[in-house]
Amino acid sequence: MKDKILSPLSMFVAGLLLGVVSRLLDIYTQSLGDMFSQLSVWILIGTVISIYSKTEKKAMVNVFLLSIGMLITYYIVVYLTHGWYDRWGIIGWTVFACLTPFMAFSHGWQKKKVFSRKL
Repeated sequence: MKDKILSPLSMFVAGLLLGVVSRLLDIYTQSLGDMFSQLSVWILIGTVISIYSKTEKKAMVNVFLLSIGMLITYYIVVYLTHGWYDRWGIIGWTVFACLTPFMAFSHGWQKKKVFSRKL
């Protein structure tokens, strides 16, 4: 079951859905929209995915596909709803999405390092 949830296809679809939900929260709610616009929420989600992925490579692919899927649909919904977005915001979130595989690798590497020690 965990393998199906953490497959690359399901992570991409989850990213697509999260992008739509995130934009709709920005439009219709103040506090939830602000919360999901913060970088820390996406770092937490990526960390959880990377911890529960079997290998570092799977963690890297899963977190990247989630991030890219979220960005694609978020900015499509912004465009369709005639929302406001700035170029630097798009660049910043794209750079973040491109760096997520390296962050996922480091979490997987640290997980292996911590659990391999004898207590």
